[in-house]
Amino acid sequence: MKRIFEPGEHQEIHKNLHEKLDELVSDFIMHTKNLPSQTTLIELMGWSHKQTINPAEETNERMARFYKRKKRIYGKLINP
Repeated sequence: MKRIFEPGEHQEIHKNLHEKLDELVSDFIMHTKNLPSQTTLIELMGWSHKQTINPAEETNERMARFYKRKKRIYGKLINP
């Protein structure tokens, strides 16, 4: 059965997906040092799938520092 979205709901879903895609690509770049422009979608999806099975601990620690720093920077911009 096809779902009918409420006004704005579909847009919010896409905003959330876009944010998650940004996180995925950032993680990919930090882990592999490959740029998206030099990577195929199949390579990105394959790498992402492997991370669901056995995530790289070093990358996870690096990403945690990155998001902590990002939150601190954006927090200052949003709440001066």
